[in-house]
Amino acid sequence: MSATNNSAVEAILTARFPYRSLIQLGEGFARMKEGYQFPPEVRAQIEAIEAARAELLALPEPELQRQYVALLADQAAKRKADEVAKLERAEAQRFYHQPDSQADFGYWMSLEYWTVDEAAALLPGKDPIVVNPRTLEREVDNGGGQSASGLRAPFVRRFHTLLHALQRARNLGGDQLRAKDVARWAVQANVTDLPEPLKALLEENPTAGSRPKEVRWTPEKLAELSTYRDKHGIAAAAAHYGVSQQRIRALLPRGNTTDKGMGYSVFKHRPK
Repeated sequence: MSATNNSAVEAILTARFPYRSLIQLGEGFARMKEGYQFPPEVRAQIEAIEAARAELLALPEPELQRQYVALLADQAAKRKADEVAKLERAEAQRFYHQPDSQADFGYWMSLEYWTVDEAAALLPGKDPIVVNPRTLEREVDNGGGQSASGLRAPFVRRFHTLLHALQRARNLGGDQLRAKDVARWAVQANVTDLPEPLKALLEENPTAGSRPKEVRWTPEKLAELSTYRDKHGIAAAAAHYGVSQQRIRALLPRGNTTDKGMGYSVFKHRPK
């Protein structure tokens, strides 16, 4: 039997009988100790291994090699799955999954446009100041967000996939992207888990030339509006309910001092 076929047989036997190496050690010990008898269950395992060996040796070489190649592919897939699972467990501790990495859409929706880098972060709901190509590259350089074999963590892969797709999206028009255009592109590109404020931008507008039907602002509806505005910001609330920001300020006069997007620093993106 060729060395290649012998390697195939040994690899298949090891995969079928995980404790084979221990049994082999026991066989070596038995040869050194005169009169030693294996327990019946161990003897049964030895016989099963030898029967499997004879079966493999009787196979035509192409079939033996087919089984060997299939085994190697299965083992490689399992190693990769284990590597991904390990990355996912470690990823939960990375900076881009901490509370302060979440985007404040009240601020970001108030801006006239986003850059491509900012859109790539905002689509999965992250703050572009915290999560961007530079901070992710620094994380990878420091040993995070990537395995020893070079496999990138799921979020890092997703960010770069979005970034590359956005860079090639000709219909977005350069590096000054309107939030609504980004949201529309994301739907067309089958981006999953779109943040709620971006979903709100895609709600159907009233028919052109017709007057929008005025919402009946009951106390319950006003409370709902107030909650939505406090959570997502006044710009997203205006898009969601189909009214202007001025109308919301008139409906919720006490909210003027707390509207998101007011009193922000362009450097810190937090209320002054």
